[in-house]
Amino acid sequence: MQEERNEFQDPSLKAALKRAIGGEVAPESLRQRILQAARAEPEALVVPMWRHPAFRIAAAFLLALIGVYTVMDLGSPKATVPQAMLVGMATRHDRCDAGEHDHHQRGVPQDDFHLMGQSLAARLKISVLAADLRSEGWTFRGAATCPVNGVPAAHLLFGQAHESLSLFSIPPGAAADGDIVVETVAQHPMAVFVRGGVTYAAVGHGNVSETDVRGLLAKHRDEIVAAAVAMGIGPRQEHMAR
Repeated sequence: MQEERNEFQDPSLKAALKRAIGGEVAPESLRQRILQAARAEPEALVVPMWRHPAFRIAAAFLLALIGVYTVMDLGSPKATVPQAMLVGMATRHDRCDAGEHDHHQRGVPQDDFHLMGQSLAARLKISVLAADLRSEGWTFRGAATCPVNGVPAAHLLFGQAHESLSLFSIPPGAAADGDIVVETVAQHPMAVFVRGGVTYAAVGHGNVSETDVRGLLAKHRDEIVAAAVAMGIGPRQEHMAR
């Protein structure tokens, strides 16, 4: 037994065991992965976009804008125009467009839209929409007072290529004041608003859409001219102001 203990205490055996146990290491690939994981910085926490403060602020601002627009839209009543008047404007447009009569009314200036509006307004005793649409690519074809369902109205006629357009100003009748409404009657897209009882309309035909007439009327709706007599210029004197 003493001999076995002496053999176990043998220095060479101890050295061999120490090399076998103490020198054992992990595979090189595993060691590198552990070192990389230890050195790597922790990943940044990903916050969902809708939880970001900036997103919440932008969303709140957008909702506020929508609310304001809705209130404004609801606060602007739309014009109420009898169907008969809409049909009458479509019919009058077609007749004048077909050349039923000379659309350059005698005594009405045809080259100055402000004086033109004043002249028509003085005749009809209403304010008249006398918008110059030539900058929009339209050719002016004349201004006159023309009947719409038997009621004299200011009528400016324009044309281009395969399209035609009328601007009407019709004295007070059954129409009720309100903002722009858009209708298509007998293949005539038209945009109409009523102010002070007077009906103002843009009526198109051909390759003209509801979007076109609405856009034109909205852009030029403030080009309304009051009667020339308000400036001391009566119908008999207009030719002197040209």
